[in-house]
Amino acid sequence: MLITRTHLHNYKSFRESPDLSFGPGFNVVVGPNNAGKTALLEGLSLTFGAAPHRSPVTIPRPGSPPSPFSSADLSIDIPKAEFLQLLADHAQPEFYVSHPDGTTVQDAARQFLTRLPDPVVIEATYNPNQGGITMASSSAWPVPDTSNLAFALRVSPSGTEPQLADANPRNIDRANRIFRVVANLVRNRLYLFRAERMNIGEAQIGTDPTLAPNAQNLPTVLHLLLSRNPPRFARYLRFVNAVFPEIRQITVPPVGATARILLWSTDPEGEREDLAISLAESGTGISQVLAILYVVLTADHPRVFLIDEPQSFLHPAALRTLMTILAAHPQHQYIVSTHSPLVLTATNPSSVLLLRKDGPETTARNIDPREASDLRAVLAEVGARLSDVFGADNVLWVEGLTEELCFPLIWEIARTEEERFTATVMLGVKHTSDFQRRDARAAIELYRRLTAGGALLPPAVGFIFDREGRPPKEQDDLARESRGLVRFLPRRMFENYLVAPSALAAVMNAIDGFRPQTVTAEEIERWLEEHKWDHEYFGRKVELESREGALWLRDVDGARLLETLFRDLSEGRVAYDKVRHGVRLTEWICPREPATFGDIVSLIREAMTRAQ
Repeated sequence: MLITRTHLHNYKSFRESPDLSFGPGFNVVVGPNNAGKTALLEGLSLTFGAAPHRSPVTIPRPGSPPSPFSSADLSIDIPKAEFLQLLADHAQPEFYVSHPDGTTVQDAARQFLTRLPDPVVIEATYNPNQGGITMASSSAWPVPDTSNLAFALRVSPSGTEPQLADANPRNIDRANRIFRVVANLVRNRLYLFRAERMNIGEAQIGTDPTLAPNAQNLPTVLHLLLSRNPPRFARYLRFVNAVFPEIRQITVPPVGATARILLWSTDPEGEREDLAISLAESGTGISQVLAILYVVLTADHPRVFLIDEPQSFLHPAALRTLMTILAAHPQHQYIVSTHSPLVLTATNPSSVLLLRKDGPETTARNIDPREASDLRAVLAEVGARLSDVFGADNVLWVEGLTEELCFPLIWEIARTEEERFTATVMLGVKHTSDFQRRDARAAIELYRRLTAGGALLPPAVGFIFDREGRPPKEQDDLARESRGLVRFLPRRMFENYLVAPSALAAVMNAIDGFRPQTVTAEEIERWLEEHKWDHEYFGRKVELESREGALWLRDVDGARLLETLFRDLSEGRVAYDKVRHGVRLTEWICPREPATFGDIVSLIREAMTRAQ
């Protein structure tokens, strides 16, 4: 069984959704908070109540009532064998097919059975205002339910081909026609797992091993599984333990007429049943996982799992393991809404659906899943991960890891209250040398396309790189080739902003074992005066008449200078660490001398303004 399409009408944030497509295996629904992800899964579950869309379109004047009718249309593919077995397992012995005009019952039955395809495609409409499934049809039998007459088919318990039950057509209520009956049966094979605590620790003991769509009989079915099929229960327990290593055993003892789920975190060999904890007293997420894994391992036919925001009730490690287990059972269909890129990276989704909120209304569109796969590959090439940028408003690419860690510290101090509401991620690129090659345009285009804003990832608002001795013409060319996205620090590199004697003294003195004597800012100033114009920091000799402070601060190789300074003042004990010490220096300077980073703040603000 497989949901292939849905259309929501007048339900919560969906005024009128487009036709949304789903495929086999994993389907991932992404979007920000309140974008409609939960409402979509509720619509797919065919169990929601009326909740009309509210907007100026549906309520043009205060006090005017919106249309109360919410509905969901679904296209469902059901393998022919499963279709027949659904009918055979149903308590009703006969099923009714709309009778076409101008044919005998025998001819109509023969045509129906001949046309029954594999899979059978059912188009169903669910309307909570009218009691559930209100219409169901199939291209296999295009005779509409408006026909009053129907002929009866009987399906044997073995699920073989139906047989004609009566030679005479009957006047049968349309609610009992075969496709509507099957659509209602299908509802019991749709499981919606919400991001909330499930109170299912205890239930009445019964004999049906099928988990209910709301999982309320989980204690019953686990009790039956443990007693009837211990090897399968042992396999089930291994999967549970993989997701939750602290769960060593599960027992489901009877308590009068009910069964209660107990979780053992101690070694079962210790036989300490008194230390077992009731599922009702355990953490959120365990109930969902127990129910999901039960259906995965016991269902005789494929099921549809609608899982809402699993990252909200599962630790990342548990979520990754659960996704891996589900991916190993591709016969089922999984439609997962998420804020977490982990679901995308741990699975190979057949469809990705992006939801956004346009005022009060949800907009939705399908994304080619190959795009998500391609983006992961490109992100790996530039040294980033999907989780680094997933959910941000935009991305500002910077020189490397040091800048990735330091620029947000600088921006946090400088940004205005209005600028705090934009969630911009700053990421260091892996190979800034890419931007020095002759094919700089191709390299820049790679990064620009990576976050072009069209789908899963936020747009790139710019690139801020070290000048690194590039001549002005090369800088201008790269800025032009990037269509204004690339900007360069006025100074040679970020380290040039960190050559601050007071900050350097404070950081050096905080390093355990730097040297026995305290380092002073005055000592650092003397060292700088003696060495600042050395040839090794410029790659050339700087004549005396050309030596002036602005030139030195702009062109000196700050990274090399800091390496030598740390080595000399620590007497070889401590080497300058570009990332670790760069962050410490930035943290010291930001609150005390924020004007030091004025150039950087201006470049960041220019990039942010471009994004608006």
